[in-house]
Amino acid sequence: MENSNSFDVIVVGAGVAGLAAARDLARAGQRVAILEARGRIGGRILTRRPEGISAVDLGPEFVHGENEALNVLIHQASAELAPTPETQWAMSVRQLVLRDDLWVQLGEIFDRVDPSEAPSFGAWLKEHAVGINPEDRRLAQDFVEGFHAAPIDAMSARTLHETRGGADESQQRVANGYDRVVLTLAEQCHAAGVQIHLNAVVSEIRWQPQAVALDVRGRPGQPGGDFRARAAVVTVPLGVLRALPGQLGAIAFSPDLPKKRAVWDRLQMGHVSRVVLRFREGFWQEAFVPDVLRAESGRQFGFVHAPGASVPVWWSHAPSPVLVGWAGGPAARRLAGRLEPEVVDLALRSLSEIFLCPLTSLEVALDRSFWHDWSADPFCRGGYSFSVAGAEDGPAELAAPVENTLFFAGEATASAEELGTVGAALNSGERAAAEVREACAAGALERSHE
Repeated sequence: MENSNSFDVIVVGAGVAGLAAARDLARAGQRVAILEARGRIGGRILTRRPEGISAVDLGPEFVHGENEALNVLIHQASAELAPTPETQWAMSVRQLVLRDDLWVQLGEIFDRVDPSEAPSFGAWLKEHAVGINPEDRRLAQDFVEGFHAAPIDAMSARTLHETRGGADESQQRVANGYDRVVLTLAEQCHAAGVQIHLNAVVSEIRWQPQAVALDVRGRPGQPGGDFRARAAVVTVPLGVLRALPGQLGAIAFSPDLPKKRAVWDRLQMGHVSRVVLRFREGFWQEAFVPDVLRAESGRQFGFVHAPGASVPVWWSHAPSPVLVGWAGGPAARRLAGRLEPEVVDLALRSLSEIFLCPLTSLEVALDRSFWHDWSADPFCRGGYSFSVAGAEDGPAELAAPVENTLFFAGEATASAEELGTVGAALNSGERAAAEVREACAAGALERSHE
């Protein structure tokens, strides 16, 4: 290979999966470039650092379960982990009710789910509605839609039963910004010699065994051109893989990948919406905040569930005067495509219903707001993937290499219990890098020589 745009491996996407894959391959002696469509790295990790605030995460915030590779990276990044509050509140007949039994009740419902009776959770719930307390049934539906970002009629009953819906999963919060993890990965990539090209929108991947050519269209004011390599690792979100020809961010494969495309069509991207509201100092002393939520400067706020609200789930960053609103699945779809002021208004109205206070009280107390429309983002087209009824094996099929030339990574390629997490993205990038190295070792992917 003689061209300056020629490499051993090209990675498409500079999210956690892409950065991890590129780092590992470069450390193994491969010449690697990353092509990233956005003008920044990180993918769905999006951290704002406005003046006076340490960090505002508009993408992932939590560390789910135990993940050795992610734990190591978090330590290297000097990321500060904070415990996730355990207190659970639910709105019931216009009042807040303490639900310390919430995870137990949800776990019992998911234990009862029998995939042989119905493929989706929605279908199973209709069959067994009589035997479940109405409030618990609504909370279970909201949990699946919010946590898994899935419409209940599409969510796999089998996965919910096998994983207990994730209700047993431990969680911690990255208190000083998830971007620390991204920046550390990028530093490791640079140290290993990886080239990272931003504003590089891949529109087509032409391939044959042991050879790929990527057509790159530069964003306005940025150069484009062809990049060539022996192999490509594709780490873009499922929503981008499913994008229609002609849509911004869509990637064509030549020759086409009909088996892969059939998998992409069977899988689905969940939708999420997170709105972060920072209030003025003294918020936790305001009389309009319910006593049970402002106790100990908001440390008892925990998680508040308000089924039916435009923004149905809330938690706090107490003692900081910051509240995070979350909508997943159908609720998030209803927020997608709106302007930020409208979303913030709906969020404040949701809080007004929870606090039973005038909307104007919250409007006056609000200092700043932050939101990102992931569903309308052309380089994401959704929040994260979920386990689809009847397509439980889809992620493994998505992950499978093609002719030892095209490799795939990203959270959508992970096992059911890890889908949608940063840990899944990290592990998938490392897995794809190992597959490329194995192909090289087996002689199926020869190193190039200049």
